[in-house]
Amino acid sequence: MIRTAFYLIFIAFNIMIFALMYKFEKSKCKCPAVVDYKNSKFLGLLNKVDYIKWFSLVAAITGVLNLFIPIVRTLGKFFLVGTVIGITLLILTSFQLYLLINFLKTFDNESCTGKNKCKLPTFFEKGRKFVIAGSFTVYIIMVAIVVLGMLYL
Repeated sequence: MIRTAFYLIFIAFNIMIFALMYKFEKSKCKCPAVVDYKNSKFLGLLNKVDYIKWFSLVAAITGVLNLFIPIVRTLGKFFLVGTVIGITLLILTSFQLYLLINFLKTFDNESCTGKNKCKLPTFFEKGRKFVIAGSFTVYIIMVAIVVLGMLYL
C-alpha cells in the first residue's frame, strides 16, 4: 500500500514537471532571464530545460515499471550494483531538483515584468510558488525520501 502510494505520487509529480516544461517550451515567453536559462547548458553538455524535461519523463517511466516489477529494489540488494544505483539516483535527483528550483525562480526575475512576463496556467503557477517556498532542508528531505523509496519500497 505504501509502496503503491509512493510510486503513484512519484509518477504524478514527474509527469507534472514534464508537462510544465513542455508547456513552457511551447509558450512564447520573452523574459530575458528565462530565455537565457532555457538556452544555457548544464555542465557544458545538456540544455537545462531539456535535462529537467527528459529526466522527469524517464523517472515517471521508471516509476511505472517499478509499480509492477521492483527493478530498482531488486538490483539494490546487490552491494556494488545497489551502491552505484543509489549514488546515481541521489546525484540525478539532486541535479533535477536544483535545476527545477533555479528555473522556477527565474520567473521572478526583475526582467520578467510587464510585457516580458511569462504566463503559466494557474495550476502550474500555484505549483511553482509551492516549490519555491520550500527551504533547503525540505529539498534535502525530498531527495532522501525519493532515493530511499526507490531503493527500499
